[in-house]
Amino acid sequence: MNPKANLALQIFLWLITIVLTTAVILLLVKYDVLAVNASSEEPIIASDFLPLGRGGSLSFVDIRFCQLVDENYVCYNEEENFISGDKVYVVFLAKTSNYEGTVTLSRNYRLINPLGKTIVEMDDKNEYSFSMDTNKDEETIVFSDYFLTTENYIPGEYILELLVKNPLLNKEIIAKKAFKLI
Repeated sequence: MNPKANLALQIFLWLITIVLTTAVILLLVKYDVLAVNASSEEPIIASDFLPLGRGGSLSFVDIRFCQLVDENYVCYNEEENFISGDKVYVVFLAKTSNYEGTVTLSRNYRLINPLGKTIVEMDDKNEYSFSMDTNKDEETIVFSDYFLTTENYIPGEYILELLVKNPLLNKEIIAKKAFKLI
């Protein structure tokens, strides 16, 4: 056999041996056959980049503007036309799958005026989060909030842009709903 081919074959076999040995050790650690004294709570193998096991869904079910919402999230006097100075209540339902028996959602929004300018935007530190344990495959979560229109809001069509994230599933959705200020 050619000496160069022999050397290449030996290197290739060593690489295969190293990869297989590493894979076996990592599997033994993962299934607790081998114990590791880790100094942190971080997983040994950061496998979140793999798209396995993170299936599921996240969607909007309903979005409504109202004149009033009670503590049970009941929408009273559903409207799409408001007068400057009114409180505009919004109720929306998001449907999501659980991940290992837990549902976690966070929501954020921004309000865009008729000129296309963002006039209200919630930043990440003001993001609202919700978490619960469940035995159902999917849960419908109700969110409610309001914003006050002031007299200096110009008449026209405003767009409310809702952002809902499920960090456990690495999913996020955005919905836009319009209302008029007269």
